Amino acid sequence: MLESYLAGVKASLTASSNVKDIEVLEEFITSVSGYPECRLLMIDNSTLYISEYFTIFGDEIKRDKYSYHRQRNNEL
Repeated sequence: MLESYLAGVKASLTASSNVKDIEVLEEFITSVSGYPECRLLMIDNSTLYISEYFTIFGDEIKRDKYSYHRQRNNEL
């Protein structure tokens, strides 16, 4: 379940027409939780950093913590 969720997140990012390139900086997955951290180069040459910590909660995946920030020319 977590493997398919993480694969779906990465596939969505890769398929986006706004993303030129994606680099996975770190990722882990266990039987109950997962964490991807990625750097995305956007078509406007800005950089978007994303990270998300998720766990299984019953039959659903719960996003416990997440962070997104975008920067361009060293400005957030």
